[in-house]
Amino acid sequence: ESIELVKRWVAEGAKDDSPPDAIDTIDAEHPPVYEGKPLISALAFSRDGSTLAVGGYREILLHAADGSSLKARLIGLSQRVEDLAYSPDGTRLAACGGSPGRFGEIQIWNVADNSLLISSQVSTDTLFGISW
Repeated sequence: ESIELVKRWVAEGAKDDSPPDAIDTIDAEHPPVYEGKPLISALAFSRDGSTLAVGGYREILLHAADGSSLKARLIGLSQRVEDLAYSPDGTRLAACGGSPGRFGEIQIWNVADNSLLISSQVSTDTLFGISW
């Protein structure tokens, strides 16, 4: 019965009829848009004290510690970033979080160029703490 349903769907053009909110439209070119003040669930200062990392919705925002500017937006998969930790040598930023009941994610970012080194879904629920 299921096979016949899929065959019919393909024969009819296999149109994606997912609800609009089920399609992920957030990426580096299309960062989250905040309608109101976001909930801050994680904070970490860089080892040299120049940058404040702030967990946001699907991203980590890197602010100049003096509040003068937004340095970068690091877009990930986790709906909520629950914890942040800079590596002891200050060259990496670790983040954890996830999407409740779906996945827990660990992210490792290169501080020098803000590139994502690792994104690993390691559980079936949100992760709440990370350390080096």
